[in-house]
Amino acid sequence: MVSQAKILGVNIDIVTWAEIVRFCKQALVQAAPQMITTINGEIILIATKNPSYKKVLNTANLAIADSTNVVWMGRLKGFKFPYRTPGSELFWEICEIAEDMKKSVYFLGGAENTAQLTAEKVQERFPALEIAGFSNADPSEQTALEVRKKNPDVVFVAYGAPVQELWIAQNKDKITAKIMVGVGGTFDMVSGKLRRAPDWMLKMHLEWLWRLYLQPKRIIRIFKAVIIFPIRVLFSS
Repeated sequence: MVSQAKILGVNIDIVTWAEIVRFCKQALVQAAPQMITTINGEIILIATKNPSYKKVLNTANLAIADSTNVVWMGRLKGFKFPYRTPGSELFWEICEIAEDMKKSVYFLGGAENTAQLTAEKVQERFPALEIAGFSNADPSEQTALEVRKKNPDVVFVAYGAPVQELWIAQNKDKITAKIMVGVGGTFDMVSGKLRRAPDWMLKMHLEWLWRLYLQPKRIIRIFKAVIIFPIRVLFSS
């Protein structure tokens, strides 16, 4: 049975990659749609101010720790996170599983042609993977109905938090995909619009600094995630 942490009221599953892979494989043969969330410090802070969003996060079928500071703060609170499980790596893992199991994927969100470029990059890496479609349509019920027509098994949603999780929770039963997961800015990196941090920065847990270098406008968001979030956790009961 998967153990679970609660940080500032948000549930996060304590899982290994093997358990994540097992969950995804099982989800792809089940009838009920499964929602996966990738939790970082910024998402948790948003949830502390938005009870409806927190409720949605806590109804996810799988919630993974997507940032180093969540893992570190969780460990300080006594939770035994084995390591960080990056959402960008989860993205590729699910694509590989979908190809192996002959399932289809759909890319939704991002700016302009980002979803299309993402689909093209994924197809290059996994030639046998069925791409059900892609769209940068706004989050709406009509968009959900359009996605449903394509009958995808997996839907990657890149609207950013909290919009993507709220939209998934509202529409997952309409779409009936097996897995729906919010992936934030992953499309930007996969499509090549943003370069991922060098390996040495990843090893030193400095990906946040790389994102700040590439996108200086994110400084307030990064400050909240890197500074405010740990302080809030340290002084929480």
